[in-house]
Amino acid sequence: MENEFDYYLIERKSDQAYPLIKEVGYEPDDINPTLIEIEFNDPIPRNPVLADLLKGPENYVTSKIADVIKKLNIEGVRFIATELTDPKGNVYDDYFCLNVANKIEAMDKEKSEYVYKYRVYSIRKFVLDREALKKIPLEKRLVFRLREALSRTVFHKSVVDAIMAENPTGVQFRPIEEWTF
Repeated sequence: MENEFDYYLIERKSDQAYPLIKEVGYEPDDINPTLIEIEFNDPIPRNPVLADLLKGPENYVTSKIADVIKKLNIEGVRFIATELTDPKGNVYDDYFCLNVANKIEAMDKEKSEYVYKYRVYSIRKFVLDREALKKIPLEKRLVFRLREALSRTVFHKSVVDAIMAENPTGVQFRPIEEWTF
């Protein structure tokens, strides 16, 4: 496959109008929730815009993005329903927490520039370990969390193209090897 190693990180567009999110409750519990309660985090924009991607401790996407990913039937990816409450008390239920169980160690430690201290990577330059990725079938690495930075979700180009074909708001993708941590 020509673009077998074209991977991207999902990011919130840097427009100040897109609010950051915090989790405030879980039903039935925080270990295996079926519903996550979220709300705007400080600082709250003067005129917040609800985009198709909102960021907090996780990625929260609308059904526009969730439906695209669901159609691809990607192993290890599930969506947890959320209820977003805005500062005025309005509740929005079209958001889902993107929950990714796949964790892959994908950094070429010979070619990347990083410091590993106290079990945490500080990465200055990231280079994919193509040899390690070759050992994993592509269908098992279409979407995964980067083991070296678990807060980062990585998407294969085929998934990015499918999502961007829907013209989502507030979302952008950055090639993983152009991103500095």
